[in-house]
Amino acid sequence: MIFSIASYKLIAQQRDAIVTIGKDSAPSIINAQKLKDAIAGMNAFAANELITPSGQNLAAMQGYRERYERMSERLVLVAENITYGEKERQPITILQKGIGDYIAALQNAKDANIQGNTNLKLQAFRQASDLMDRTLLPAVNALKKANLDELEKSYQTQKIMHGRSMFIIFTLGIFVLALLITLQTFLSQRTKRTFNLGLLAATAIAGGFLFYTLSILNSSSQALKIAKEDAFDSIDPLREIRSLFYGILSDESRYLLDPALAKQYEQAFKQKSSHIANLSLEQFPLVTAAVKQNRPFHPFSGLLANEIKNITFLGERAAVAETLGRLGDYLGIDAHIRQLEKTGKHSEAVALIDRQISLFHLRLQQLSAKSPNAAVCANSKTPDCFLTQFMDANLKTYAINKNYFYRGLDKALQAVGGYKVNLPPDKNLEQLGEIEPKNLDEFVLIDILATTAICLLILYGLLSRFREYEA
Repeated sequence: MIFSIASYKLIAQQRDAIVTIGKDSAPSIINAQKLKDAIAGMNAFAANELITPSGQNLAAMQGYRERYERMSERLVLVAENITYGEKERQPITILQKGIGDYIAALQNAKDANIQGNTNLKLQAFRQASDLMDRTLLPAVNALKKANLDELEKSYQTQKIMHGRSMFIIFTLGIFVLALLITLQTFLSQRTKRTFNLGLLAATAIAGGFLFYTLSILNSSSQALKIAKEDAFDSIDPLREIRSLFYGILSDESRYLLDPALAKQYEQAFKQKSSHIANLSLEQFPLVTAAVKQNRPFHPFSGLLANEIKNITFLGERAAVAETLGRLGDYLGIDAHIRQLEKTGKHSEAVALIDRQISLFHLRLQQLSAKSPNAAVCANSKTPDCFLTQFMDANLKTYAINKNYFYRGLDKALQAVGGYKVNLPPDKNLEQLGEIEPKNLDEFVLIDILATTAICLLILYGLLSRFREYEA
């Protein structure tokens, strides 16, 4: 009985750790990252809109609106999934107030653009951007960190408890088997038969249940390791790359919008791009080819470098190589934009950015509508598509890891029972999986059946020998 209760408690602890990671922490981290790229995207499209006279950049205006709608949806999602108290509630409160202040400052910039008042437009947009950089994005980072810390804590606790659980269950199981063997030996010496079929059957079931319990603990732990270390440890930096890139787009537009602070925005652009991949333009094609072919390459730092070290799943290498290559292509276009601006060809530089933003906006519309049509810029060789192709490659890499993350959780929960994972469709790049309790807890049922069978067989074995002895 003690063995049965201990097995149930330890399996329940394993299951709770998996559910905490898969249902409470991971979705909150991913939704916080999605919220971050929606907020950063608002500023990127707003900056691009303000480069041109009011009303002339419809794609940027619509792009801003799309990002605003995604921000509103995701803010509700994170607010509805508060699990860790003030650690989450405080940054969400800051976001709710700060977004209102940001929109008000941005509207002042748009009004000034309508009036043709450049100085007032720049002053208002600097205020909006300052709110973005100093209030909104740090608040989202704090929200993500609260959940990421809890996920790491749960995972490390699970790793420690796994070893302890295996030891406890093995020790108790061996103790039960030893008792049954001792009882079998005692009866063999005191009664007329060498073997007691009831005790033999009880011993076999106890041994089988011990092996089953140890195997599902080990299987679930291995599956969780794949989900966390191989998949989720790539998901977080890949989503961070996406939000960083919106910041890059914003810095690029601000470089053209605000000449007085152009050097500052250029430096911010370089810092963000280096945080993604610290490579020169000449190195990008060489490293991309090496990554694609799984050959040694020039070492570099950045989030993409970390992701390359963690390539695990089918299709992931090709997707990462595509992401790296398209980033290099985009940075080459950015260098051309800056050269145009420095040589007095401002209108040409603006037009080049606008064409890229327009195509990217169309792709965002497709993603929001879950359109089955071929992706905008798919297989296109035009430089205007490099931005969209980079973001698509990044999203594809993320989706591969996201799907394997939920497959790992599903395998882990199938082992310990009690919950099921509704896997996201492979074609829906953004949708998350859902973890739901089952109507029947398989381990509890097996535990009860095994314990009942062992007890009844022991009783049967003892009674049969007592009757023989009395006869």
